[in-house]
Amino acid sequence: MGGHQQVNGGDLRIRRRWNGNCGGRREWGGSSDRLASTPSLEWKIRGGAAAAVSARKLGACLWKLTATTSGGGGNLRWQYGLFDRRQFQLTKFSTEEATKWDFPNWKEVGYSGRRYKKKPTSMASAELLKPQNPLIELEKNRNRTRAKIEHRMKKVDEEERGSWMIRTEHQNLVDGVKRERRKCKEMKIVNSKLLLDIAEAKLSAKKLSVNIEKEKKARKLLEDSCNNLVKQIEGNKAEIGGLIHQRTRMQEEVDRERKMMQLAEVWREEHAQSKLVDAKLILEDKLVEINSLIADLEAFLVNAYSVTEASEVSSEKPLKKKLRKKKKESCANINKVETNLPRNKDVCKKILMDRNPHV
Repeated sequence: MGGHQQVNGGDLRIRRRWNGNCGGRREWGGSSDRLASTPSLEWKIRGGAAAAVSARKLGACLWKLTATTSGGGGNLRWQYGLFDRRQFQLTKFSTEEATKWDFPNWKEVGYSGRRYKKKPTSMASAELLKPQNPLIELEKNRNRTRAKIEHRMKKVDEEERGSWMIRTEHQNLVDGVKRERRKCKEMKIVNSKLLLDIAEAKLSAKKLSVNIEKEKKARKLLEDSCNNLVKQIEGNKAEIGGLIHQRTRMQEEVDRERKMMQLAEVWREEHAQSKLVDAKLILEDKLVEINSLIADLEAFLVNAYSVTEASEVSSEKPLKKKLRKKKKESCANINKVETNLPRNKDVCKKILMDRNPHV
């Protein structure tokens, strides 16, 4: 931003420059860019001689203009060229009120056009008015430029506000981008972990599939072996059934043979018992006969050998002993036969009960 002002009544030119921003360095002057200093007493105007002007008046005006645009910090209104007359007032002296650059005293001095026409002035006042006209123009230009500067400052404030809002939004966006980047990093870490978990899950799934296939093969082998075992068991069951049938048949045959053997034994024992009974009867008959013979012999011996009793009795004693011994033996055999008969009867009864349990 820069500004340029030119005085219409002469060759006096005042420039104001800003280096980039409004708060930068201000420079005054022409091509030499020197700072403002105390003006000279004479001003050379193009096309005329030097005019005698009040140095104090011109110095006050230039000092005011210099104070409005001098750099180096201070109030913001001074930095941006906004001069406040209430903050900068020169001391008033009674002798200098007519020559001082004071807006309230214009009408008293005769700067107004209407009063100037009514009151005649001298050559000195005319010469004083000549440099004042460009200063008035400069003041007007200054006011215009100040209004422009204020307008531009408002725009700058709005732009700064907008830029501040943009900066805040930009900062928010930067913070959001940082957060998003952080979240992206976290998501990448989580994704890497998930990828590792997925890879492990895939490996475990492959291992499980291999194990399942192995188990399926083992199951098929077990099923085949179980089917073969079932078939073998069925065949063995059939064989066992046949063997059981044979066993039952053989058991029946064995039982039948055993019963037949028992019957044969019973019949044999009955036959033996019948023979024993017959032998007993025969022995009893023989014993009766022997007893009768012994009695007959004793009677005969007693009658026949009455003379020689002593010698004969001594010779007959062994014969009597032998006869008695035989008699005892025959009695013992008879008793044995009698004791064996009831036992055989019990065996016969058992066999009959086995054959006919209802008897």
